[in-house]
Amino acid sequence: EKAPGLTKLCISIRDNGAGLSPENANKLFTQKFTTKSKSEGTGIGLSLSRRLMRSFEGDLSLTWTEPGRGAEFTVELPLAQENRRTA
Repeated sequence: EKAPGLTKLCISIRDNGAGLSPENANKLFTQKFTTKSKSEGTGIGLSLSRRLMRSFEGDLSLTWTEPGRGAEFTVELPLAQENRRTA
């Protein structure tokens, strides 16, 4: 659950590439999952990026995909917190 008073920046990025099958879309943020050969990718990029976004109270998500038509990702990052408690 997001903190109250959180202002977010949302950026959506859409391409018109190959898109993802439903099976691959469900595994997309799983660490070490890749559709590339071992020499082309390790499968840690998206899972690491999502963990980083979430550590800053943001998120990275796949918001749309259709095989043969493309995919859309959304990045959300907090801009400011109102009424933030100080230690």
